[in-house]
Amino acid sequence: MLSGPALRGNGVPGQHLLGQELPLQKLVALGTDVTSIQRDAWSGRVYAELRDRRIVSFAADGSDLVTFQTAPALGRMAIAPDGHLYHLSSGAPWFGLAEIVRWPLPTEL
Repeated sequence: MLSGPALRGNGVPGQHLLGQELPLQKLVALGTDVTSIQRDAWSGRVYAELRDRRIVSFAADGSDLVTFQTAPALGRMAIAPDGHLYHLSSGAPWFGLAEIVRWPLPTEL
């Protein structure tokens, strides 16, 4: 999973799968900060939650950028084996502010 400095600069950098050191190049420009990111191993699509709460999806090569959903609040995402993208909204669960929602992922390529 990408995190930290890899997500700064309003875009997602491409990375080499064999772990080789390569200069970072912007894979896709998203226009705002990324707050959470996951890759669907089945389809290869990348899902990114943006600072404006949009969850966007794009192909592994950075093409086909589309809005997938809008999150109820900023939070973290996970892709589960049941074929859904789960989103946990940030908030203190003891105050009832945390919320979990799930959306089905596409089943066709």
